[in-house]
Amino acid sequence: MKKIFIIFCLCFICGYSVVFAKQNISVNLNWGETYSEIKEKYSLIYNNHLDDEDSNTYWLKLNEPYLNGKKVVDGKILIYLKENKLYRIKVDFIDGTDLIVQNKTAKKIKWIGENLYWGMSLVQVNKLYKFEYKEYDESENASVYYLTLPEKIFKGVTLKSNKILAYFWNDQLYKIVAEKEDGTEIILQDDSLLKKAKIQGDLNIKRKAHEEVVKKINKEIEKEIEVLSDKISYVKLIPNLYWGESINDIVMDYAVKYVEYYCDENALVYEMDLQNPYTKKDKDYNDFINTYQQITEKIRLYLWNNQLYKIEIKYNDAEQVVSDKTLLNRAIVDGQTLKLGGTLLKPNRRNILTDVKNDKLYMYWGQPNEELFKIYELSRGGIIWNTISINSIDVDNGKENSSSIMVMFSNNHLYKILLCANENIKNLKEQQKDFVYVKNYLEKKFGKPSVYKKDIWLWQDVTIPIDKSEEDSLQVLLKEEIARSLQ
Repeated sequence: MKKIFIIFCLCFICGYSVVFAKQNISVNLNWGETYSEIKEKYSLIYNNHLDDEDSNTYWLKLNEPYLNGKKVVDGKILIYLKENKLYRIKVDFIDGTDLIVQNKTAKKIKWIGENLYWGMSLVQVNKLYKFEYKEYDESENASVYYLTLPEKIFKGVTLKSNKILAYFWNDQLYKIVAEKEDGTEIILQDDSLLKKAKIQGDLNIKRKAHEEVVKKINKEIEKEIEVLSDKISYVKLIPNLYWGESINDIVMDYAVKYVEYYCDENALVYEMDLQNPYTKKDKDYNDFINTYQQITEKIRLYLWNNQLYKIEIKYNDAEQVVSDKTLLNRAIVDGQTLKLGGTLLKPNRRNILTDVKNDKLYMYWGQPNEELFKIYELSRGGIIWNTISINSIDVDNGKENSSSIMVMFSNNHLYKILLCANENIKNLKEQQKDFVYVKNYLEKKFGKPSVYKKDIWLWQDVTIPIDKSEEDSLQVLLKEEIARSLQ
């Protein structure tokens, strides 16, 4: 019900009219993609096996029931996979027309013999032979099975038994190992698939070793949280700045601007605005600003998990880098973990409600979504179009029945903020009090809301360009989602 309520909030605020079907929507598919790769993006349902083409067909559920501006029957298209690779797509439209596209450069089947070929899926092979799972081969990222032949003959050679080993990488048969009667082995393999399997296997081994490092550091972080002290390690070069400080605190003392996301260390990078600094009476602050305005080109601040850990100062003829060794090491480990696709270190979670109560909510018009994602850990899911995306975050992410803040981005820049009360808020006195507190704070920070009715409050910056036709089409889709949810 909470999801339905949030969708209703979005419908209320926009007043759209353009028909969604007018949008030119394409399907995010590539020739040669495997079942597993497609399954990560779309919902698939097995349809049948085509004996004459030796391929499998699946129904693919589109995110929107339109393709190239026309409505698709049941919102589903039929995809064809041969050797577990996409080679054909068939679409039926409600106007009675259809569309068939096929990869003209599809490679010929590489036959092994015994009705087998390289790239066959486990399901396809299992239709011909009995299977028994043996093990997972980490070195090649492969699942290994005993394949039972009808007799002790394979490719004209007598075997020691009628069982051979079949290796599958990414649900594709790429290697067969059989033991001959004299004890020697027959090893057959597809070099292309074997190379991919070994690359993935090497990556898995590196990832496993790296995960051990991550677990160790996470334990250290947990211990630090338990024995957290009031000791502050100040940055000697810059007054009133200390290692581990968040951007929410830094912007209270210094004018900074967001620059980029540095993936090598999973960090957000900011630059001090020395040309437009805050006006303060603090002598140390003013001495710092006056001095560095003259001798530096730029000062960059690096924050990992919203904690300052590194500073780069670029002078007119030199460069200086200072850092906190502990936090720098964690940033490097996190960056490497991202590359390996592993589990990240413990995040430094921020709470919207806590920041509001401390007057430290770091949210502003035009804010890049990647910055807001990192600071408040917004979901990267949500609703995403070509230029518009919508995400939500609980006001109090540690409490059930929390109200939500919806943030809308145009070309990845914040242009709308929507505060939605929990549907049961009337029966939750504490949550109701928190909602009013946040509402008053947002009104103080962003001015009078553009729309407000009952428990829905909307603020919008009209100076940020948006694709109005795309925003209008959003309303049509949201109404359809509500109707389906209520069925």
